[in-house]
Amino acid sequence: MKLLLPFLLLPATLLGQTKDQPLLNQQAASSEVYSSLENNQIRVWFNTRGNVIVPGDYSYKGFEFPARSGLGVIYGTGIGISGYIEDELRTAWQASCERIEEWQPGNLIEAGPAPASNRFRIYKINRGDDWRTSEDIRKWPVDLGAPWIDRNGDGVYQPELGDYPDLTGDQMLWMVINDGVVPDKRLPGSKPMNLECRIKAFIYDRNDAFGTSVFVEYQLINKNPEPIKEFIFSVFMDSDNGSSEDDLVGCDTLRRMTYTYNENNQDGLYGAKPPAVGIGLLAGPALPSLVPGAKTWVNRRLQDHYKAGKIKAHIHYHHGAGNGRPFDFEEARQHQTGEFIFIRVRNPLNYGNGSTLNDNPLILFPGYPELSTGWRDSNGGDRRQLLSTEPFDMAPGDTQTILT
Repeated sequence: MKLLLPFLLLPATLLGQTKDQPLLNQQAASSEVYSSLENNQIRVWFNTRGNVIVPGDYSYKGFEFPARSGLGVIYGTGIGISGYIEDELRTAWQASCERIEEWQPGNLIEAGPAPASNRFRIYKINRGDDWRTSEDIRKWPVDLGAPWIDRNGDGVYQPELGDYPDLTGDQMLWMVINDGVVPDKRLPGSKPMNLECRIKAFIYDRNDAFGTSVFVEYQLINKNPEPIKEFIFSVFMDSDNGSSEDDLVGCDTLRRMTYTYNENNQDGLYGAKPPAVGIGLLAGPALPSLVPGAKTWVNRRLQDHYKAGKIKAHIHYHHGAGNGRPFDFEEARQHQTGEFIFIRVRNPLNYGNGSTLNDNPLILFPGYPELSTGWRDSNGGDRRQLLSTEPFDMAPGDTQTILT
């Protein structure tokens, strides 16, 4: 499926519709804060759990376009992770707008989640910032894994001697989270996977497509003494593209992207020519490959003998009571593998328009809506969507870096 939009992007606007208020994990609620990335085109809000999400005022979206207009294309995003540790299924989901919060601010230490600290916050750096005026540069948490440039090579972070954060883009946020939320605050049946995730989100101050894009890098570290088998990484999106009641979704399998577009060329909030918005996997997960010439990005370095993981499943469901969001850890895994769609719809190929027996029923709507060909979504509504990678294994101490 071809699409014009390559990353987590948009050209759009919209007045927000009130949603269910996210349920904050009581363990970390005291440290729940928000910060935004903003240029002259977009403003995007993040919380300390790594979500794009509206900060308290539910009259607008987590992803605003134009910036400060009260209009937007995404209400919230998140991630879903699951895998097996010693044959036991575990999950680590984070989708605040669906009241699923299995991640919390902070790193992992040998005994588990580090004690709560005001250092577990969102750090923000702008191109041109100086250590004399930026507290975040002075207090850059290199001991928590924040990337930095060691100007003199002595291994000690000293901004007054020229050391500085390793900035990507023109504005960057950085935070560290872990999946150590206590069992009674998790999805029923879920246990922590002992994962730490270092998140870097950044934008460019440009007037082209890069200026309407947000890049989010997830550096996932397995801090278990045991491997995680059949690890699946998913991106979740509650898109609300203009008026949320007329959205359709699709999947670009070549770009590894889930996207949302309007049912027709007239939106109740955008008016004529409404935009589209998507989240794509730009790099990672990196998997070993024996194919001659195979090469992909491995923890920010281009390396031979690796390939980028393929898409395992792409599903969607609707907002509302009994809408199909996962309510326990087994359902969360079924969403990621695509089995959910067989439970919900006996034959997914009867869903939407234009399917053939050659379509993969686990990957919904890889058709071409701009050409009205292929398997496509139909009957617009308030959609949620989940794009999942093929399963892979993570050894103890292993790191996977995924860029969206």
